[in-house]
Amino acid sequence: MRLIAIALVATLAVVLVGLPIAVSWKPTSEPRTLADVIASAERKGLYWTSVPIDDPHARRLIVSAMPLDEDAAGLVNLSFPTDGVASCYIAWDSVRIHYDPHQSAFWGDIFVHGDPAIVKILTGANPGDR
Repeated sequence: MRLIAIALVATLAVVLVGLPIAVSWKPTSEPRTLADVIASAERKGLYWTSVPIDDPHARRLIVSAMPLDEDAAGLVNLSFPTDGVASCYIAWDSVRIHYDPHQSAFWGDIFVHGDPAIVKILTGANPGDR
């Protein structure tokens, strides 16, 4: 009887400790920061920039199939997606109004919106699958 009680307590302890970790766990391959997005874009042969280009505290990244100059990058927005380009934002609550299952995905802690081909290359999934 004592062994059963010890086994139950041990099992309960494992569940109470392990469950919060399992619920909050995200695969390490999913980005948490814009620096993670930069690293992933570069590994996949994509280009990236911030607007303005030298902004040390960028809030979004523009990821593209071809290099963009600052003027072209400045025209990228959530209302009018551009071929070959996607915008990446830290996924704060207000971006949810821009969610379009054909052009966007939540990828780790990042909201990606734009050309479905670029979204797929960057995230590894079709828009709307995430």
